[in-house]
Amino acid sequence: PDLFEIVQETTGSQAIACVPLIINQQIIGGIGISFAAPRVIDGKDRAFLQALAQQGAQAIERARLYDSEQREREKLQTLLDNLVDEVWLCDAEGNISPVNKSALQGFGADRLGDLSTPTWWHQLEIYNPDGQPRSPEDAPLLRSLRGETLHNLEEIIRHVGTGELCYRQVNSSPLRNEADQIIGAMAVVHDITEQKRVGEAIQKLNEELEQRVAERTAQLTAVNSELEAFSYSVSHDLRAPLRAIDGFSLALLEDYSEQLDEEGQHYLNRVRAASQRMGHLIDDLLKLSRLSRSELQYETINLSALAEEVARELQEADPERQVEVIIQPGLEVYGDGRLLRIVLDNLLNNAWKFTGQKASGRIEFGVMRYNQQQVYFVRDNGAGFDMAYASKLFGAFQRLHAHTEFEGTGIGLATVQRIIHRHGGRVWAEGIVGQGATFYFTLLSPKGSLKDG
Repeated sequence: PDLFEIVQETTGSQAIACVPLIINQQIIGGIGISFAAPRVIDGKDRAFLQALAQQGAQAIERARLYDSEQREREKLQTLLDNLVDEVWLCDAEGNISPVNKSALQGFGADRLGDLSTPTWWHQLEIYNPDGQPRSPEDAPLLRSLRGETLHNLEEIIRHVGTGELCYRQVNSSPLRNEADQIIGAMAVVHDITEQKRVGEAIQKLNEELEQRVAERTAQLTAVNSELEAFSYSVSHDLRAPLRAIDGFSLALLEDYSEQLDEEGQHYLNRVRAASQRMGHLIDDLLKLSRLSRSELQYETINLSALAEEVARELQEADPERQVEVIIQPGLEVYGDGRLLRIVLDNLLNNAWKFTGQKASGRIEFGVMRYNQQQVYFVRDNGAGFDMAYASKLFGAFQRLHAHTEFEGTGIGLATVQRIIHRHGGRVWAEGIVGQGATFYFTLLSPKGSLKDG
């Protein structure tokens, strides 16, 4: 059935007229009029229907646009309410109003009651970053209403409810119409209270740290002065009696040897050896104490050349020894050449000394890559040591072998460790009794990056 038959059956109408509802050349619906008696639709009827259809289409479109606008407003408001930052608006008359929940709750504005009055915000205690009260006329939104665009302007507001200070960072700008006339202003405010508190806490910690550093520096200065005094005392007060003991023992041996039996001469020789050993120990202790006080002089150092120099001196001092010395060429580092020479002198001297009981000694100096670091090593096939005592190696006066077996003061490895630590590196050792030992060390440049050898 057609439309007329449906309407006729439903309403009993004898005539019907219908026209489409058109918006933007698109049919969005239709409107019709039915008559109880037969009727010929003339021009007046058509004109009336078309006018009615036009008004109906416009009304429907307005309703649709209103609904769409409402949905967009709700969506925008939801978005704004979910922002952490506050959003504020100011109209052309200077009335300031919050836009989102953060603005209402940020400093307790929601506790002020009616915010529709033009000067509601005059109740607030607002300060400039320097703590001086701010004039109401200098409010960022009012300044933007006068044409200013403000970036990261800081202000302080006392919270309405808690009385605490709220630190804020404001960005505001004028709102203009198509004619470039200012019709209002908008501001986005970021709360930086926590950031300020953290900054103040850090500043306080820094001040406390500076105070501690100053106190520690004063303590270290005092300790260094005491060490200098101690070094002077050791150099003069302790060495003098040692020289006397050694000198008088020598005089007794030279002038009264005929009156001394073999045992007496043996005792005097032991006295001399002990006093000389004590002198060497004092020298080593003084050197160790100076290592902590001297400033490092950084430069590019050829470790290979230093090692060759030490090895040559060892071979010249003991030409009868059969020792194979292998030195990896071209190893350059950034450090204090004088101190690194002491490191190699101690490590290579130890290797030379502890291979002394081998028919054919072997000493190797080189570098390897380990854990993304350049690790330098001195390896020998000498007496070695028990790894159970490895932690004692680098302590002052710590010896794993008797003095009668291998000479030394027990200061050398402590000196090595102190120098390596001053270069930002570390030192350790591995060994097997009777099979040899390997001493490893790393070096860190002043900038904190390893220089490859």
